[in-house]
Amino acid sequence: MAENTGEKKRSATSAKQATVRKKPVPTKAAIAPTVGEKDENKKKAAGKVNVIRGFGMPQAEYEKFVELKQLCLKAGVPVKKKELLRAGLHALGSLSVPKLKQVLSQVVQVKGGRPRQGNAKSALSE
Repeated sequence: MAENTGEKKRSATSAKQATVRKKPVPTKAAIAPTVGEKDENKKKAAGKVNVIRGFGMPQAEYEKFVELKQLCLKAGVPVKKKELLRAGLHALGSLSVPKLKQVLSQVVQVKGGRPRQGNAKSALSE
């Protein structure tokens, strides 16, 4: 009898294996994205770029965003602050080294980081 139960167990497992269907292997044609899918994939890949934040800027230079955005709107090109910054980097990258030095010499150095709580309180009390 022990042999019969062993055979039943084997037949039960083989029946389970027979009912499990393997997923069909996709062909290269099925894997290759269509033209529309390629554009979507590029957008998704562009959205996965690591974004780095955090820098200080004087108020007068920050207000330049408003001026530049209004100038762009008059030209019929709506633009965001981050797009202006990125466009500025591209413009700086196209300058010659002497011209880049000249432009950078006009930028005021700003101390980085946040002010300490202790310093802010002591400055207010004086």
